[in-house]
Amino acid sequence: MITHKRRDGFVGQRMITLPPQLLKNAIKQNPLLVQLYITQIGYFPKASFHYRERRNGCSDNILFYCQQGKGWYVLGKDLYEVKANEYAILPAGSQYMRYGADEQDPWTIHWVHFSGSLVEELNRLFAITNSRGAKPIPFDEKRIETWKTMYRSLEMGYTIPNICNANFLLYQFIASFLFRSLIFLGLLMCCPQKTHWLMIL
Repeated sequence: MITHKRRDGFVGQRMITLPPQLLKNAIKQNPLLVQLYITQIGYFPKASFHYRERRNGCSDNILFYCQQGKGWYVLGKDLYEVKANEYAILPAGSQYMRYGADEQDPWTIHWVHFSGSLVEELNRLFAITNSRGAKPIPFDEKRIETWKTMYRSLEMGYTIPNICNANFLLYQFIASFLFRSLIFLGLLMCCPQKTHWLMIL
């Protein structure tokens, strides 16, 4: 039973929420941003009592990577656990969701919300569904550095070059999760014209 609930405000946290109107203007000025773009980005270390409930779902995909500790999320009526060196992508949609840190061993997470015209196709190709569950991923310092560079770009100011740099790196950040298993197994060379192998991720 969770007795304390906190959306944010953790010691050492880092978080940026991009203003919707600013994003809209940036996309108009640079159409390359329309396909995938960051709406929020953050880092919550040892996030005791972290809890978030979204009764009407979320219009963004939510990717979170658990570096230490444990957490969980609920989509609809299904509960999923997230352990250290696992990641999850919650697909955009209107389905009820909630998520939070384990009470005894709270997670440390890097996370990003992203949206765009290609989100639905991305979710279809990579079988990112409500029942996908968390996936194990080997630790890679380069992945964390990519996140840090995205964050620093936005932290320096919401100029078009900064926003473009962060969002181009978003592709690299997402790929570091979705393609990690394929690279390890050597499957990228086996069936370059196929898409059904994406279902194993």
